[in-house]
Amino acid sequence: MLVVIAAAIGVFFLARFHDYAFAGVLLWAFYGVYVARPDAATVVTGVAIAAVIVVLGALLSLRTRRTAL
Repeated sequence: MLVVIAAAIGVFFLARFHDYAFAGVLLWAFYGVYVARPDAATVVTGVAIAAVIVVLGALLSLRTRRTAL
């Protein structure tokens, strides 16, 4: 599932750069994928898993603090 790979990359960017706008764009794109194919069960499942991964990554990213070099 390509959306799950995109979610993993998004979580990496969240953890590394704390870029919440990127996570928002990913969620928006996942919603667009869902709207395009709401009848395909594999697409709906992949989008749901990817969205959960991004949201959990964002919540974990909020909990971690960035330290100065």
